[in-house]
Amino acid sequence: MSRRFVLAPLLCVLALAFQIPAVAGPPYSGRPLVEVLREFQAEGIDLVFSSAVVRNDWTVKTEPPRGTPLETLAALVAPFDLELRDGPEGALLLVPTPKPLFITEIVVTPSRHTVSRQEQSTRFQLTREDALTAPSSGSDVGRFIQLLPGVTASDNSAAFRIRGSAARDASIILDGLELYDPYHLQAFQSPYSLIDGNSVDTIDVRAGGYTADLGDRHGGFVEIATLVPKEFGGEVEIGSLNSRFTFRSPTRSGRGALLLSARTWYTDALFNHTELGAGEDSKPGYQDFYAKGNFAVSPRLALSAHVLFGHDSLQFQETDEEVNENESVNVETRNTNVWFRALTQWTSSVRSETTVSVGRIDKLRDGDSNLSGDLLHVNDDREVDFAGFRSATHWTIGDRNLLKTGVEYRRLDASYFYSTQDPNDPLTLSDVSLAPHGTSFGVFAAYRRALSPRLITEAGLRWDRQTYTDDDHLSPRFNAVWRPGERSELRLAIGRFKQSQRIHELNVQDGETDFFPAETSEQIEASYERILVSGVRLRIDAYHRSLSQLRPRYENLFEPIELFPETALDRVLVAPDRARLRGIELLLRNPAERPLFWWLGYTLAAAEDQVGGRWTPRAWDQTHTVKFLYGYRAGDRWSMALSGVVHGGWPTTPVEGEIVMLPDGSLDTLLIIGPRNSDRLSGYRRLDVKARRSFALRRGKLWLTAEIANLLDTKNDCCVDEFIFEDGPPGPTRVTRVFDPWIGIRPSFNLLWEF
Repeated sequence: MSRRFVLAPLLCVLALAFQIPAVAGPPYSGRPLVEVLREFQAEGIDLVFSSAVVRNDWTVKTEPPRGTPLETLAALVAPFDLELRDGPEGALLLVPTPKPLFITEIVVTPSRHTVSRQEQSTRFQLTREDALTAPSSGSDVGRFIQLLPGVTASDNSAAFRIRGSAARDASIILDGLELYDPYHLQAFQSPYSLIDGNSVDTIDVRAGGYTADLGDRHGGFVEIATLVPKEFGGEVEIGSLNSRFTFRSPTRSGRGALLLSARTWYTDALFNHTELGAGEDSKPGYQDFYAKGNFAVSPRLALSAHVLFGHDSLQFQETDEEVNENESVNVETRNTNVWFRALTQWTSSVRSETTVSVGRIDKLRDGDSNLSGDLLHVNDDREVDFAGFRSATHWTIGDRNLLKTGVEYRRLDASYFYSTQDPNDPLTLSDVSLAPHGTSFGVFAAYRRALSPRLITEAGLRWDRQTYTDDDHLSPRFNAVWRPGERSELRLAIGRFKQSQRIHELNVQDGETDFFPAETSEQIEASYERILVSGVRLRIDAYHRSLSQLRPRYENLFEPIELFPETALDRVLVAPDRARLRGIELLLRNPAERPLFWWLGYTLAAAEDQVGGRWTPRAWDQTHTVKFLYGYRAGDRWSMALSGVVHGGWPTTPVEGEIVMLPDGSLDTLLIIGPRNSDRLSGYRRLDVKARRSFALRRGKLWLTAEIANLLDTKNDCCVDEFIFEDGPPGPTRVTRVFDPWIGIRPSFNLLWEF
């Protein structure tokens, strides 16, 4: 496919954005709310509001009915649950509409002056507008998070690693529930997540300094809150990657709302977007569905019900007649979560959040492997059922003190069946069948204290226990925030964090039948943030993590993307004695509410394991990384964004060759494997672009979107495809590694009707 053909659709979108005369837009619709309110102030209205009440990323969606200036202003702010009240000396105060107090505590950005709302852990908050505007294939949440500094990922995967940790070390929390394995086709690079980015309101990425209420993971927490519909509407989308339907509606009383989102994926129908898409007979398909209903029972109690469902299926057949290989796989996965949430404001100073959940994950992987030279039939069937309860309570004591306590419980039942067999020899059958069960239990407490108007500290302690591993552990944490001035703040976090092996994480395919004790991570982190004169934010983070009691893991040295990687000859056990993760992150970010938005980040990092007394870089170690996002939003009419990443090559294992003479006088070649991960692949570079354009219809809007991943079609090394030995006499010989690149240029398009 020529680049001219691939770029043509994008150029068409750009032409529509810049050359087609647009109908004159209304004076307020599509503009940042803060900007519009400033205009009212400039026109003489004494309007008083703060950033704790009016979020910088709020945009006016609909034109308010015209009347007097005050009537127009009141109608303008009503969709944001704001209202006008009389203030001192004739001023007008813009305040939240009276509603359950817990909503103010949970939804509003934490105040800089109230101890009960002051976040202690460092975080990077992203909004729905960010996710829709930035290049992220299929508006996927996981791929969008990968644009942040300190986050690494494989080229074509939605799973991410935060600050050198493994992907399994990060926790993803959706509307109060921690999700297990929230990815499609997890056995094949996890190309997309189960979460629809179009239904997301905010994403909080916490890379370090976790407080006591965040437990049982040591590699990061991502908290995702979905939209709370304020008006009737929805979306119907048809694209080259997926089709999607979203429905949003508040109740007539205004006390409740319903959100529905359904997607079906066909990622390789037009272009290859997954690593298996180039197979001779590949049929990947997956679907996901999310539903949320919330209702305010009273001013002090709100209930919500949630359902998340994901389904994957893959049928893949690969035939290579030259080497007599015939591999196939049939994969099917179902991931179901149902949970109920209660937010209660018991008094003006006591609130709680309670979640009750049930879920089930079924995974089947069945097929034939021929990686080791002999045909082998593999059957991998596993299930896990879980039911849980979590309750956290916050006590605000005066203006200077906050006490947090909570309890977590999950009942877990799993089953594993794994077998291998030569189809031509029944006596070669080898199988393992396990049915572990048990509970995961945790309690935590934390005390936050404002020692002065500029210094806030929090000390916390957490205790966790898993009965199926007969393991319990304590995790103390300490956080502090100091503000030397109005434009800067310094954060410090120290703690010990424990991470258990989940009941569904046994690597039975590699011979594991017993669970390992919890991993330990001792972390120290410092973060400095300053608002520059221009409004640009500068943030510098430094961290050091020392890990011990690490679980062994299995890796493929040369080719990680296989139907059955556990049967490959390059499969190795990595059993570190300990690990260390270190880094410095620099980030410059323009205010998100401006039409021209951007961020630029640089990371210097090292992620290393100590194995047998030798420090070895982890397979995803990136020493130097530069990332950027640059874009422009013209209200809700059009937007364009460009993102890029450049980083040093990932570690790889060197090889040498030797030609030997056999007893019959013939020559053969031997591959001599060098120290693991002691070499590096070539550097990685990628540039992505996304453009969106809307057109007004009699009912709703029509959106046209074009996106191109790897715009320059850069051939970034992925894996070793083959080794070529140089002919010669017996003795050492030169070996040339032939690399397979990651997928090149990947265009995608979609058409969306918003009603």
